[in-house]
Amino acid sequence: GQIFELFDGEGPVSWRLCGPAGDMLAEGELRRRRKWQVFVAPHAHTDIGYTHRQAEVAERLARNLDVALDELAVDGTPPAFAYHLDASWTLQQWLQTRGLARQEQLHTAVRNGHVGIAANYAILLSQFAGLEELIRNQQFSADYGEATGYQPSFAAVVDVPSLSGSLPAVLQGCSVPYLLHAANQDRGPMRLLGGLHRHAPFYWEGTNGGRVLVWLAKMYCELRKVCGSPPSPAGGEQGLDLWLAEYERATYAPDAVLLYGQEADNTDLDPQPAEFVRQWNETYAFPRLIPSVVTDFFAYVETHFGAQLPTVRGDGGAYWEDGVGSSIAATVGARVAQAMLPAAGRLAALSAVHREGQTFPRQQFDAAWEQLLLYDEHTWGAFLSGDDPDSLLQQEQWAVKEHMARDAAQRARGLLHAAVTRHTLSWNTAGREVVVFNPHSWPTSGPVLVEIGCDEHPVDAQTGERLPLRVVRTLATQRWIELWVEELPGLSYRRLPLRPGAPEVPVSLPVACEVELANDYYRLMVDVQRGCVTSWYDYALGRELVDQDDVWGCGQFVYARGGDGTRLTGNRMDLPVAELALEGGFELEAVTRLDDELGTRVDLVGRTAAGRLQISWSLYRRQRAVDASYTLHKESCLAKEAGYVAFPFALPGAEVLSDSQLGWVPWQTAQLPGGCKEWLPLQSGILLRDAAAAVHIASPDIPLFCSGDVVRGRWPRQLDLSGGRALSYVFNNYWHTNYRAAQEGTISFRYRLSSDAAIEPADAYRRGWAARQPPVAQRISLQEFRVPVAPYDGEAGSTLARVSPAEVALVMMEGTADGGTLLRLQETGGAGRQATIAFPERRVDRAWHCDLLGRRHDELPVNDGTLRIPVPAWGLATVHLEMS
Repeated sequence: GQIFELFDGEGPVSWRLCGPAGDMLAEGELRRRRKWQVFVAPHAHTDIGYTHRQAEVAERLARNLDVALDELAVDGTPPAFAYHLDASWTLQQWLQTRGLARQEQLHTAVRNGHVGIAANYAILLSQFAGLEELIRNQQFSADYGEATGYQPSFAAVVDVPSLSGSLPAVLQGCSVPYLLHAANQDRGPMRLLGGLHRHAPFYWEGTNGGRVLVWLAKMYCELRKVCGSPPSPAGGEQGLDLWLAEYERATYAPDAVLLYGQEADNTDLDPQPAEFVRQWNETYAFPRLIPSVVTDFFAYVETHFGAQLPTVRGDGGAYWEDGVGSSIAATVGARVAQAMLPAAGRLAALSAVHREGQTFPRQQFDAAWEQLLLYDEHTWGAFLSGDDPDSLLQQEQWAVKEHMARDAAQRARGLLHAAVTRHTLSWNTAGREVVVFNPHSWPTSGPVLVEIGCDEHPVDAQTGERLPLRVVRTLATQRWIELWVEELPGLSYRRLPLRPGAPEVPVSLPVACEVELANDYYRLMVDVQRGCVTSWYDYALGRELVDQDDVWGCGQFVYARGGDGTRLTGNRMDLPVAELALEGGFELEAVTRLDDELGTRVDLVGRTAAGRLQISWSLYRRQRAVDASYTLHKESCLAKEAGYVAFPFALPGAEVLSDSQLGWVPWQTAQLPGGCKEWLPLQSGILLRDAAAAVHIASPDIPLFCSGDVVRGRWPRQLDLSGGRALSYVFNNYWHTNYRAAQEGTISFRYRLSSDAAIEPADAYRRGWAARQPPVAQRISLQEFRVPVAPYDGEAGSTLARVSPAEVALVMMEGTADGGTLLRLQETGGAGRQATIAFPERRVDRAWHCDLLGRRHDELPVNDGTLRIPVPAWGLATVHLEMS
């Protein structure tokens, strides 16, 4: 075709095509293209692993930063090049291996706006991460900004096609107004199914508060994909024309777009595209290519078009997060650390508050949180993990990744034990004692595990009465026992002296094909041949809770076999639909029923298609809940497989919710377009409710579940996410890359089931987190020569802090570098509250409201040494205290 030049101007252009004789052949009118400003934001995507071993990735990405600085050093003014990091983990690695002169060169480039640093330390699986990880993920970049005068203003979620609905509130609370989301569509077709990118840029409001401005890119490394690899004027002419055409619509307000990224995962930064940008701008006036960091684009569109941008609300689902089930034993360890580290922090900070001269061990906690963040990071293993799982590249990457989870869990256990010890070494004892701490800010009751000698027994400190217990395991000199702790106040401890005495021997009861367990609240019928509950009757509700017509029993282990080469492994439409064989077989090998001081329990051992399985069902006498625990000795399997635990309840049409980091998500109504529907995330539990009854499933260890059916790889746009059947999604190996191709070993996980006519969100929050982190018990020996002072002078126990009302939880507490105390309160009921926090024997002198990273804002009034502060619905309040 012939190319015609067109004069510049505004408005439509009339045209007429004439033949050789001057006769008119055709005429019409065309609309001018916008004078586009294309903000080009080069970067190389950060995978901590995948393409190379983690240590090599660190140096490769650090070298890219060197190349960027060298390019800027020889560039013109203004430069035709800019660069940014989509995760500041690269910055951390670079700073540890570069000299001061090089570092100053970077600081200057950052301050001048030529190098951008994302607010996030790592690119997380944002649904799997806990609340504190989402917040602390912004800490490293913020600290760098404090030191250099740089304000990180954008976060990046690159590659991972899912977004927690709590992220807007967290980012806003960290003073990060912008979010760049560039989603890979492999096994996560969020953009393809929902078309949400067509609304970008848009304001995203979270499911329970918060608001950020989002650019949803069509892909990452867009410069090469749009303008050629390497980019060229000819490639740019054609590619930009096609790429910009989608934005040439009346509903797209700005005259600017973001061409996001230059290089793929961990690849070398090529300086050539910078020369392409120079050549392009010397040749063409529009579209104008503007080398920029991400913030430049956001600031421009918000300043000039902010009032015209649309708003969307919802949760992005959990695509890719099914991969955590490819290594579920390590994942369970990370879940333990997620719950234990905040508990340890609260108790350690309270010790520093009450013990003169103590400080909070910040470095120890920071090291543990960093390991946990690195396990939450979206890279699990090598690109060939599915095709060649025994390769050294995969094995060595997985060894590093697994260590992150195990190290985080080990550090968390050590920090919790150390925090408890700082308290327990504060009083005299007449002999050995068990001390039980409640690390939560609300009262709790339940079983507590502790080790004591074989010839001793705990008693009530005031009455001397023997306390009921359950012997879990007897060793040569020690016994593991469960104690029942009744109504332990929030943030308190209870002292239980140990006296000589042997425990009552549990009664072993006869076992039939079906075992009845009962207390004052429930009657449970356990089918020992299937390993599941066939009836759960609630006396108060007067109704059966198990769906008697369901093919699966309550708590039945379900094994899914099949799926190789199908859409389970990828959302390509040329792949066949998976045909799965679902097996619920349980070949019983042994069964024991025990009746002891705490209640009744039945223990089952049998064989399943996945390996040997131990199941325990327990009803405690004083608890309106059913406890179930599973230990699977899994056999390795490279063929596609998955494991579930089924929970079918007689709640037809029930609303299905699970808790996010902030509040609860009703999945039928609160997803972003294109969000993942076949599996759903949880932080602590699932809530199924209808007009007459509600069932809560606390899932301390397993972070995913399905509503209605197992995962079949349908990748649906729409799916009914209501009803009474939930399936805990325990493990799978459906990924073709990155995640583990097979797993084996011992996998232990638990559930706690409870019911009521209605379960309010704040109540469900407390149930779930009490199951994730139960009270902590420690045995201590004879201690003399101490002078106990309040709050350690009570013979039976005491309270370390008081928080009210019950709908407000103290979720974080730690000491600060200046000797103060930082704490975070969370509203869990969905209504704004006036919270009160007080410390016995200590007065709050001054208090400041802070952002989520602890940066002070306004000073708060303090009356009578007690702090009162408003906490927004589903929201957070972070406060810096000075006490006397």
